[in-house]
Amino acid sequence: METFIQWSVIALWVFVIVQFVVIYLLTKLVADFINKLQAKEKEPSVDNWIGSRAPVLIDNSPSGTSIEFTEMKSHSTLVLFTAEGCPICQQIIPHLEKVKLRFPQLKLLVVYSGKLTHETQNQDDIQYIDSTISFSMYQIDAMPSAVLIDKKGIILAKETVPTIHYLLALLEKHVPIEADTSEFTPTSLSTNPGENKANKIAPQPYS
Repeated sequence: METFIQWSVIALWVFVIVQFVVIYLLTKLVADFINKLQAKEKEPSVDNWIGSRAPVLIDNSPSGTSIEFTEMKSHSTLVLFTAEGCPICQQIIPHLEKVKLRFPQLKLLVVYSGKLTHETQNQDDIQYIDSTISFSMYQIDAMPSAVLIDKKGIILAKETVPTIHYLLALLEKHVPIEADTSEFTPTSLSTNPGENKANKIAPQPYS
């Protein structure tokens, strides 16, 4: 009888120890899961890009040219992310020269994925960069997307731009206008607000 009691006590202690081990492991798993969730929440989003330093743009050319947004003397930079097969991009790109006339102090960079149309090759004062990796670095998930960077290399805005007028409004909010804008209205865009609304195309998701 005494032997049975002794073995019962030993079995009870083993059971208690196993329970403690299981509870410890479960607690550790829960803590690791919570830490991973918190780390994921700290990843950059559209909102907290504002005020952060702009990542380097890396060209896909054999030379591997890179553009680093260090502090500049007098120019802000507009980086427009586009891609082949994006209808809004095809509407906006032909008007970038007029955007340059309206904001002459603004540096324009077009980052693209795919092929450029013939018209874009003939534009002056606009730099085109074939850089697939930059879409990931800037977390671009819809196109066209505009990133406005100030002369210190800090991001002022990061938004999708559904129309040329939306892009202009974004620039007017952050960039001083130094040119005469009386001749700006693009001839290919209607002055009828209702018609423009009807012709508006949703931004293209990037994949």
